[in-house]
Amino acid sequence: MAVYLGSFGYIALTRKGSGTGESLVVTAGSVNTTERRFKPTYTSGADITNVLFTGDRVTIERDGAGDLTFIDGAGPTGAWYIHVDELGSIRLFDSLPNALEGLKANAVALLDPAANVGIVLTVKDNPQRILGQVASYELNTAKEAVDVTALSDSFRSQYSALVSGSGQLTAFWDFDSTIGSTTETPHYLLQLALRTEIGGEFAARLFLKPETAGSGPADEALYYAFDGVITNAGIQLNPDAVMQATIDFVTTGPIRLLLPTPTDEVLTEGGFKLLAEDDLTLDMELPID
Repeated sequence: MAVYLGSFGYIALTRKGSGTGESLVVTAGSVNTTERRFKPTYTSGADITNVLFTGDRVTIERDGAGDLTFIDGAGPTGAWYIHVDELGSIRLFDSLPNALEGLKANAVALLDPAANVGIVLTVKDNPQRILGQVASYELNTAKEAVDVTALSDSFRSQYSALVSGSGQLTAFWDFDSTIGSTTETPHYLLQLALRTEIGGEFAARLFLKPETAGSGPADEALYYAFDGVITNAGIQLNPDAVMQATIDFVTTGPIRLLLPTPTDEVLTEGGFKLLAEDDLTLDMELPID
């Protein structure tokens, strides 16, 4: 019997967008061409500081006819990675590592628009990245039972209903976005809880066992896969302990436990798989060469 410790597990996250665009406006005075950054606002004047976060991949489209006149060389639409500073100003980058670093030298050049430019900004799904500094996680699945007992029944009857999931993860708090392009920081999940206007959903894979060298079933990865939303996020500060972030989430769709591919199978002449079973009473004719 193999013994597995919790240290084998890890979490992989995918930043997910809402799929719907938000109408924003770039004013003539909100573009700083020297620093290569701009600060859009909602048409109503609201701020977007808690809407867009560093590392997001976005599509920017001109609202109406014309090109994106404040972006050098851009047409009516384009896609970039963004770096957002503490004041909500945005720099555009062509790659995720450059966006995480946020240096002016690697940012897309901007132009002074002659007039206000209306845009539609959509947060797109990002590549999957490992969540760093994770201390622990848990995933709970529950299946509701509906009472279908009739008056004439002698025993209570239950009917299996829908499956739901929830969980919690704890990570050592870290806000540094430059630790690597393949690693996500726990601070992003705290920001995700604040995102309301442009989607707060994420896709996760919770690994019970990572993939190891070899070609057998025991060498394949085993993990839960689901989409979820953050329901609660908090920071724990103690003078004698490392700061930790605690995040609660609920699932928003199917929960799949992806198992290794079974090897006890028989291929029919058409290439379809029949799993081997203990019950050998079934009649099956096989072609004879």
